Amino acid sequence: MSKDFVTIDLVKGNMQKTAANVEHLAVPCAYQDRAGVINSVVQIYSSSTLDGRAIV
Repeated sequence: MSKDFVTIDLVKGNMQKTAANVEHLAVPCAYQDRAGVINSVVQIYSSSTLDGRAIV
């Protein structure tokens, strides 16, 4: 990230926030591999619990 970046907080005063048990993931991958990576991540995380869910 360059030294002259700007951070914009769009939800600073918003009372609605994600639940404490929600996990946000950012997975770096090549554009060509994106579909396969998303498939793998959803399979791994949805099978870890009985009620595993994912929003992509």
